[in-house]
Amino acid sequence: MSIGYAPIEQAIFEVLEANAKAKEIVPTKRLVERMEIGEETVADLLLKMPNTDVKPATIAARRHQDKVIRETLGQVKCSTLTTKHVADMLEAIEARGKMQWSVNVRSRMKAVCRRGMALGWMGRNPAEATDKAKVMVKRKRMTLEVFKATLAKAPEVAPWLENAMLLALVSGQELSTVRR
Repeated sequence: MSIGYAPIEQAIFEVLEANAKAKEIVPTKRLVERMEIGEETVADLLLKMPNTDVKPATIAARRHQDKVIRETLGQVKCSTLTTKHVADMLEAIEARGKMQWSVNVRSRMKAVCRRGMALGWMGRNPAEATDKAKVMVKRKRMTLEVFKATLAKAPEVAPWLENAMLLALVSGQELSTVRR
């Protein structure tokens, strides 16, 4: 017995093979499902960010970071946010020489996108793939020679400065305590 030109055994084998292959294929969304994709924007997502158990200084810093993100990417839909969007925003910050600020905004953006994924508004975290800015530290420790030279000039600046420098060196107290 045969179906068309192939023997039935071969036809059964080919159907089973085709079914196995069909299970591997990820089904695409129907047009109606694609039309129902959320209209939530990055600005909407920023409003959903939690602020519980956070110190006031952290809240203030996040508010400032959120303002930059909202101004740059606020109108972009969460479902269409790409790594290029985030990278362009970070590069604009770095172009102004604000490397540490770029690192902070990137960190905040990663958290925002994680929240978007948790809410089901995003399928992936586009901020994760961006490069972290390289921050060059401009300050360095004072050497003993520099300290001695500064200590020698201290009486010319203020009569109490020499004693304050020695007190700070011996006690290791912070500047505000030594100043008092």
